[in-house]
Amino acid sequence: MMFRSKAWLLPWMALGCMASTGCRALDDLLGKKLNPAYCKAHPEDPDCRRAFPDAAVVTCSSNATCMAPTGVCDVVGSMTCVECIAPDQTSACGGMTPICGPDHVCRACAAHAECPDSHVCLPDGSCATVDLVAYVAQDGTGTVCAQERPCGTLNDAILTDKPLVKFDTGTVTDSNVASIDGRSLTILADPGAKLTRGNGVILDISNNADVRIYDLEITGGTGIAAITYSVPNGGTPKLALTRVTIDGYQGLGISSSAGGVLVVSQSTLSRNTGGGVSISSGGVVTISQSTFSKNGGGGIRVSDSQFDITNSFIVGNGSLVSVFGGVRVDATAVMSTGVHRIDFNTIANNLGPGGADLGIACGTVLTPFLFSNNIIYGNATAVGGRQISANASCATSYSDIGPDPAVGNGNINADPMFVDPAQGNFHLMASSPAKDAADPSASLGNDFDGDPRPLPQGGRCDMGADEIRQ
Repeated sequence: MMFRSKAWLLPWMALGCMASTGCRALDDLLGKKLNPAYCKAHPEDPDCRRAFPDAAVVTCSSNATCMAPTGVCDVVGSMTCVECIAPDQTSACGGMTPICGPDHVCRACAAHAECPDSHVCLPDGSCATVDLVAYVAQDGTGTVCAQERPCGTLNDAILTDKPLVKFDTGTVTDSNVASIDGRSLTILADPGAKLTRGNGVILDISNNADVRIYDLEITGGTGIAAITYSVPNGGTPKLALTRVTIDGYQGLGISSSAGGVLVVSQSTLSRNTGGGVSISSGGVVTISQSTFSKNGGGGIRVSDSQFDITNSFIVGNGSLVSVFGGVRVDATAVMSTGVHRIDFNTIANNLGPGGADLGIACGTVLTPFLFSNNIIYGNATAVGGRQISANASCATSYSDIGPDPAVGNGNINADPMFVDPAQGNFHLMASSPAKDAADPSASLGNDFDGDPRPLPQGGRCDMGADEIRQ
């Protein structure tokens, strides 16, 4: 049956709209006008704002009726004053909030592609200006490292004396060591950007250099180390790596026998034949939310230096002929002040020669240290050896240590139940005995993945680098 009139609907529609303000009025449903009661309950409805301007808390009809910081009128949407409208009205966005989001709110940039001019999104969320950037690309041939004609090596970019270097996607091969001497430099990279050198050190940080590297992969090559520190003229070189990978170097990943400051965050050092990191002579190393795996000479070695190693996976390092496996701490008697912390790490499946201490090895350590909330498990030698040194100055608490146990307050000795260690996944299963077993007073913050410690559903933190998500 077909009705040519909508009159038969009126009683039913009127009844529904009287029962609730959650529907539009009878007249609205028939294509006429809006119900004031509906609009009073729904001031966010753009049609309501047009039909009943007084229904909204704030309304506008043009930019002239808006004031900073919400100086733009959303005339085709909410009829309210907003910060910006992309792509045409974004002038209010800038500084550390240069991007206009779909919610008409200015925000920080999150990717290089979001900065249309320079293609460089800085760590503080702002977009760099083109004149401050030296550009490097796999097939670059330029000498001034301009965006339209990039250089082909990091060395050329350093010579421009610009404070920022940007690597495009692809592999850049330097023929000589790139030396950053006594200056500040920030190096950024697109996804898939790599830096390599066939023979020798790839990057040297010297004197009072202050270098920050983001998102770059440093790979291949032979020599003492992929990155070295040197201080021929004195000073304290500084290097900070964020989301950086150093992989497959024939020597160490990073080596400093000249002190200096090293910060490694959310990064990976893997398959470096000589080892992951070695720092000595009064250095300071901070490692967090990072992975050290399959480094032939061992994971992390610290001598006469301060160290703060947290929320990291140190797994599968060393060999049956290496000096150590996971972490080695030596000769810290002269470093009685400062930070000496190894907490909330998963140190597992590292290898070493017979009789070695494979998880955490302590050499001539005279200053008492207490390492807590770690999982130190399944580290193996050809024969004998321990998970952690018997040196009385290196004690542990609230840690899962085994199969051979270690004495210490709150320590347990149980299979931590990794998800899939054969495939490199050392996160914990939900039923792990390390769950809710860390020191009740521990408050380190987020875990390896950025999950809060403890998670809302847990009363205590979990041991190791991973806080179990339910």
